Amino acid sequence: ATVFTLFQILTLESWCMGVVRPVAYHAPWTLLVFVPYIVFTTVAVMNVITGIFVEQISRASESDGAFLLKVREQELGAQVRELRAWFEKGDSDGDGFLTF
Repeated sequence: ATVFTLFQILTLESWCMGVVRPVAYHAPWTLLVFVPYIVFTTVAVMNVITGIFVEQISRASESDGAFLLKVREQELGAQVRELRAWFEKGDSDGDGFLTF
């Protein structure tokens, strides 16, 4: 029952009317426990959720970066082949040097 009660407070599911108010009515000092627990666990859960989103976005951007790098390498390879063809066409005697 204790773990269920803490989980109910963590998820903010009827925690006020169902748990905190009845307990605080009989022992008001328990608010000093409930309020920090609610704040801490809510922030912790939100940090975990945010971390999951950030990790997924980071992985997606890495794969996009790798894809863009591969595309850029292919473009550069095509440009190099085109330049090589131009230089080979300009090398009339076939010695590997351009002459004017």
